[in-house]
Amino acid sequence: MNIKEDLNLFFLHVPKNAGKSILKMYDIKADKKLKRSVVEAQASINHSQNLNINLDKYVKFCVVRNPWDRIVSLYHFRKRETDLYNLFPGANVFGGDKSLPDGTQLSFKEWVMSPHSKAAEFPLIDRIEKERDHKMREMFSAKAFPRKDYLYKMNKAEYNDMYRSHAHYLWLTHVLDWIQQIHFITKEDGSLFVDEILRFETLAEDLEKFQDKYNLPKKQLPHVNKNPRKKKKYVDYYDEELLNYIEDYMRDDIEHLGYKFGD
Repeated sequence: MNIKEDLNLFFLHVPKNAGKSILKMYDIKADKKLKRSVVEAQASINHSQNLNINLDKYVKFCVVRNPWDRIVSLYHFRKRETDLYNLFPGANVFGGDKSLPDGTQLSFKEWVMSPHSKAAEFPLIDRIEKERDHKMREMFSAKAFPRKDYLYKMNKAEYNDMYRSHAHYLWLTHVLDWIQQIHFITKEDGSLFVDEILRFETLAEDLEKFQDKYNLPKKQLPHVNKNPRKKKKYVDYYDEELLNYIEDYMRDDIEHLGYKFGD
């Protein structure tokens, strides 16, 4: 959890939304137990309860971003970090591959539309083997869970159910990158976890208003994790087929966060 005690701030770090810059600006350190700064809302609540931390005393804030632009940023970040292909069959799951095992390098469209890019779910064999119910063992067997993207194209109720029914048996990786932002920043009942939502597109202006509202020290936002793009405008990455795919996939973000393609 990302807490700044002296300022009574709690920052909910949504991936690829200037999170590293916010953390650096306020000198917020990642949770020592979790060892990461990206933790979605309900998990943050659960973790705080385990540690007897009262989150009500903090101003909770986050940054959201145009979903089409955010996916372009994610692609270039993973490409820079050489873990664009690590969830594809035969690739090094810990990253380092600059192509698929056969030497193929995927375009942005090919990567986004592949079920292997979204995330992967790997059966936790030791837990499954201890399961006494043979139906449960079959349900969570390795053969039953090829890599796929169905976990990440779902509404809030389906998202909650996934964590209740799957988390005990499966290791889910890259889940957080592909969770729709509206699900990331809401509680299990769908209500907002954060007090303030800043927008990536107007972040400097929003930060200034945020700092004024809560009487926070004025700070300049550093630029961390900037990823180079061959195409300067995110709209240039999309054709009609990919537009339809993302509009379907990120439909809840588009509806609830009010973004339009081209904004």
